[in-house]
Amino acid sequence: MYHIAAQVLHLAPASAQDAADILMENRVVSPELHHRLVRMIGFQSRLVHNDQRIDLAILESILRENLADFRAWGKAMLPWLAEAV
Repeated sequence: MYHIAAQVLHLAPASAQDAADILMENRVVSPELHHRLVRMIGFQSRLVHNDQRIDLAILESILRENLADFRAWGKAMLPWLAEAV
């Protein structure tokens, strides 16, 4: 997200949330995908900053149940990747 916002759109996001907002505002991702990205960002933040142990079975279940979000993200990014490199 950061690379596309910065290198293709020439906007510097201050955070992952900001990068997701920039991508939606510039119609790189739909509002629906933006909503899912924001949820992913929150989940990542909890995983990284939470001092509690992570239940790997729950993590695997969440990833499996939301695999379509990763696919949608990849599909949305494909047209922009060549420009971002």
